[in-house]
Amino acid sequence: MTTGSDYNNKEISKFYTRLMRDEVLAEWQIPSGDPSLHVYCHVSGGLTFGRASWRDSIFRKELPLALEVFRYGDRALYETNPRLDEATVWIHF
Repeated sequence: MTTGSDYNNKEISKFYTRLMRDEVLAEWQIPSGDPSLHVYCHVSGGLTFGRASWRDSIFRKELPLALEVFRYGDRALYETNPRLDEATVWIHF
């Protein structure tokens, strides 16, 4: 897991990652003053272990844990901006 102000493009563009790419990326957006968290979930097909539909069902089941990990990783941000806990979360598949 990587937490930062930018996506870790170096990590997600490695050869193996391009073959088997199951990941969750998230970003904060504040278009009109109200923050919203946009979470982008990607489950690849191709040269991977298991069918994409099977991995997708696991992905959806474990999504609450992934959101907890994001919250924990950004805990300093939440402490500084407590209103983020009330923000809308958009999940994009």
